[in-house]
Amino acid sequence: MKLTHSFYSAFVALKLPMRKRAIAACFRGASFVCTRVLPILLAGVLFVACGLDAAQVQVESVDAGQRANFDNLVAGLDALGYEGLIVEAKTEKAVSIVTDTARIQERNAEKESTDATAFAFYSYVEKKIVMAETGAWLKTPNGKSELNLTEQAAEVVLAHELGHALGLDHTETGLMQPGIAIGCLDRAAECLVEALKAKGKL
Repeated sequence: MKLTHSFYSAFVALKLPMRKRAIAACFRGASFVCTRVLPILLAGVLFVACGLDAAQVQVESVDAGQRANFDNLVAGLDALGYEGLIVEAKTEKAVSIVTDTARIQERNAEKESTDATAFAFYSYVEKKIVMAETGAWLKTPNGKSELNLTEQAAEVVLAHELGHALGLDHTETGLMQPGIAIGCLDRAAECLVEALKAKGKL
């Protein structure tokens, strides 16, 4: 209260021309805030409140067995200029990447022989990307063939599951097709960016 009174007393003590200039300066300051600062602040609030922020998936934890694949994929995205696409953060909406070969083999056994092998899957309920151990041999549902989840293939699989975490569904071709996208070997990060752009996520 005393501070307000001091400002008021100082304002009254000013001569009339100086008062007018002081008032004009206040209006100019208020105009700048209203026309330049507030729109930016409001846009930021709306983006956060309405979920209009850029595509991003937050990862809370990465299984030690998947750390190299995860780091390679993130490095690939960084090189393409998408360093904020996948970030490690501990939040409510963050996902975790775990290795559970037995669970994937069990899921495999439940699939029809015409379905793709469940190299991995994304659980929307648990917010987990479940991966098989790199190098593990997984039988296809018909039991007639086996596929080796190499490190190269695992990176593509991880990119595919992260695509689901970013809101992508399966497609007929490309990274998000069921099964291994052979054309994405050695370019998993690039394929993820292409898949997101194709669906207007980037």
